[in-house]
Amino acid sequence: MKYGYIERERRFLLLVLPNAVSTSTHFRCINDWYLPHGTLRLREVRDAAGTVLVRKLTQKVRPAATPLTHTQTTTLYLSAAEFELMRLLGGASICKRRYNLLMAAGELGIDVFEGNLRGLVLAEMEFADDAAMQAYSGPDFLHQEVTHNPDFQGGRLAQLDAQDLKDLMSQYTQSSHPKRSS
Repeated sequence: MKYGYIERERRFLLLVLPNAVSTSTHFRCINDWYLPHGTLRLREVRDAAGTVLVRKLTQKVRPAATPLTHTQTTTLYLSAAEFELMRLLGGASICKRRYNLLMAAGELGIDVFEGNLRGLVLAEMEFADDAAMQAYSGPDFLHQEVTHNPDFQGGRLAQLDAQDLKDLMSQYTQSSHPKRSS
């Protein structure tokens, strides 16, 4: 893998926002477009005031025989003109606010989704190595790990409407689930 890197990540469903997030005005607005028929994602990140921070094209691919926690990630940073040209390709989109909480194990990203996915809140933690990833238990506000459910990956989420999200969430909210299994 010459230009990319292996991203180790675990993803969790939240049913309530932690206080540090619900009262925070420090977030980034993320708009993602998943290009049709492939593994490419366009992302535009803005600060809370609406200023563009970054535009990029990312490919995330899971190498054969690796767990859903591992993706090969390659990113290209784009100018405004390049980004707008790529947007012409269309694709399903996601809009979310990302809050970052500094934890002992690293930075926990908490995504509060908007639009068709309003009501969905996910947390993601990236890890430098497999041992740290496996040892992570996370704070109590993490309701259920959903890392191993591909329906909670961005490209799939972008395809959902409000009813699809309700159906997906019902699998995790009708009964108590331990946060370490998915």
